[in-house]
Formats: sequence, C-alpha cells, structure tokens
Amino acid sequence: MQPLILTAASEGYFEPNLIPFVASLRDVAGYTGPLGVLDYGLSRHQVRRLRAQDIQVLAPARRYRTVVVDRFFTAARLAARRADTLVACYDADIWFNETIDEVFTLYRRAKVMCVKDNYSFTFLYECLTPGEGAAVRAAELEGLLARVEEAFGQVLQAGFLCADHAGWRRYVDSLEGLLDEGYLQDAYGADATAL
Repeated sequence: MQPLILTAASEGYFEPNLIPFVASLRDVAGYTGPLGVLDYGLSRHQVRRLRAQDIQVLAPARRYRTVVVDRFFTAARLAARRADTLVACYDADIWFNETIDEVFTLYRRAKVMCVKDNYSFTFLYECLTPGEGAAVRAAELEGLLARVEEAFGQVLQAGFLCADHAGWRRYVDSLEGLLDEGYLQDAYGADATAL
C-alpha cells in the first residue's frame, strides 16, 4: 500500500508546530512519500510555502466544528478515493526522532492503528454530551476505559491514526454514530473517546 501522511494546520499553528513537524518528518524520520496538510485557515503565503516544498494543501471536510473531529472525515474521504493508500493522520505538534517505516510495514488491513496515551485525561469525559443521562454515559465510559487499559496497558489517543479505506470507514462511522446519537459532543477529546 502507498502511504499518505496528513496533518492539519491553521495560520497560528504554522510556525510553532507545522514547520518542525515537516522538518522532523523529512529530515529525521526520512519520510519521502506524499504529505498533505488540511487547510483550516492557512494564509496564502503559507500555502505557497508548503506547495513549494511539494506538500499538498487540501480542503478539509468541514463536516464538524472542531478540527480534531473534522480532520478524520477528510482522511476517510481521501482513503476511499485511493483504495491502495494507507492514510496516516498525525497531530502537527508531533516531532519525529527516528524513522517511521515500521508504521507502514506493521499495518494490518481494515484495522485502525493508533498509539497509547500516558494518562486518562479529563477531556475523554468532557466531550460527553451533558444533561439527561450524563452520569450513565460517564459510568459507561469509565467501564470502557478500564477494559481498554486492561487490554493495552493504557488508554488510546488520536494524535496518530493510520488506516486503509476500510479502517477509516469503520472509525468515522463509529465516531459519527456517537455524535449523532448524542453520546458525544463535537468537542476536543471526542476523537480519542471514540477509539
């Protein structure tokens, strides 16, 4: 499968995060494949700079208000258009300190690859829909997170997700279902809670 790495950025995220992300991805990780940046408000000058470095600047899905949720619908759309592509979506505040080749060799079809988080942060709960049933949702989530920690040693996070078209479809269908059913709000943390 051909890899495609995606990240998302806005004008204020460009210098402090995106530039070091790209530099470490290319210079330290040695990644030479296609790279795309989802444009959540980059300036024209920033777009020109990215394109001059052979980086694709892509229009995001804009289905949801928060970038952390919306970006994955774009990743799924791109994976669906390119069935032979493995789409890896990274947070732009990640910096690489070694090669990432194993990401693409370890991947199993129709699965979602992610990483573990060191802590079970409060944002996993803060994205639950408040109001009637909130206590029940929080208790359910606590039980689910306990099972995840038992299985993997830690909770999972969405700062890195990698999947083929089938894996992305499963993940965004699940995320969208949780949002549509009112279990989750379109808020920071919904992406990780859906894992």
